[in-house]
Amino acid sequence: MKLASLILFILGSFVASLAQNQGEEISQDSLRELRLSRNKSRAKERYESYLSTKDKSQVKFLDLSYLDLEELPDIVYEFRNIRSLDISNNHIKKLPKEINQLQNLKSIVWKDNLNGKHRIKLKKNNTITRINLEGNDLKKIPRKLRRLKSLQAIDLGNNKFLKIPNTRRLKELIDLELSGNPINLYKSNFKRITQLDKLKLNKCELDSIPTELASLTQLKLLQLAGNNLTGIPKELEKLNKLEYLTLYDNKLTELPDVVYELGSLKQLDLYYNEIEKVSPEIENLTNLEILYISNNRLYSLPEEIGKLSNLKELYVHHNRLSYLPESIKNLDSLKILRMNSNYFSSLPKEVYYLTSLKNLDFSENQIDAISEEITKLTNLELLYFYGNPINLENEPFLLVFFEQLRAQGSVVIYSE
Repeated sequence: MKLASLILFILGSFVASLAQNQGEEISQDSLRELRLSRNKSRAKERYESYLSTKDKSQVKFLDLSYLDLEELPDIVYEFRNIRSLDISNNHIKKLPKEINQLQNLKSIVWKDNLNGKHRIKLKKNNTITRINLEGNDLKKIPRKLRRLKSLQAIDLGNNKFLKIPNTRRLKELIDLELSGNPINLYKSNFKRITQLDKLKLNKCELDSIPTELASLTQLKLLQLAGNNLTGIPKELEKLNKLEYLTLYDNKLTELPDVVYELGSLKQLDLYYNEIEKVSPEIENLTNLEILYISNNRLYSLPEEIGKLSNLKELYVHHNRLSYLPESIKNLDSLKILRMNSNYFSSLPKEVYYLTSLKNLDFSENQIDAISEEITKLTNLELLYFYGNPINLENEPFLLVFFEQLRAQGSVVIYSE
């Protein structure tokens, strides 16, 4: 560890220890300053290592964040093969024409630089496809971005947008990140973004979704996590290309009916809601591969879940389940089953049929006995069942099975 980093580490530990001993909390400002100092110290070390790099042609990612730069240093252009450039947390307001010398450059991370100034200087560029302008206090998209002729993805998260910005001039744009903005969707013009296939609106203080969102028929990914949604409109059934839907951390008490109509879904994230039941119509989601429905209020799952023949990962932990439907045993493609922190008193017999399982977690339940049939699960790579009242002395076959799993490189974690 370098001396500067060591000093910062010791200082941080001392401040934390002092606050704990005095029964006081460290202010967020103090922690932020400490983190900033540490980042700047590491940035200087990193920059020095770049200066001493002999074969610069091998470097693909260049990180110049936290250097208090006001312009790009000339050394950047010596790294002709970089694909990604990070200039976050500086004071850079323009990218000079020399940036076009970097013909392999695809991505620029330009976070925390502009301080609300949307007038940036850019030269015409045909190689950059992704740009991150997160945390710049922007209220509208800088006009000069249209000079990035190949731009496909833009991150405008944690800015000050009050409505969805006009991206029509960005002809190739298909991926728009707007999370962390106080957006009013009802004052937004969705006709300006109909070309998108990815839209991210996490933590935007949304209470509801306007039906106009259904006009984005090219969407394959829609993220609405961390809002205050109690439902989503039926009109969204028109999003028949949607493959990834995130409704994590909202206020849903049931799975909205429209979700069952989204037959192209491959991944559905419903973590941290208040969902009490899942309809038998779940069987309509025949392409579903990953279902996250943990941290809800489920007492049961419908039998129809066993018809999801493409399901590879099922997360139902932190609910109120005490049994699984018999049809679960039909999920031949299932690789991950996390059912920890529920009310199971025994490991459901249906689990023993899931011979493709690689990750099984039934920890923190009330399971006091396991059938010898568990030894059929020879493909397990991770097995967790700590926090259960199992007496291994009464189940000697388990210890043998655990040793077999460990011999093949698997991880087994349980309470002795």
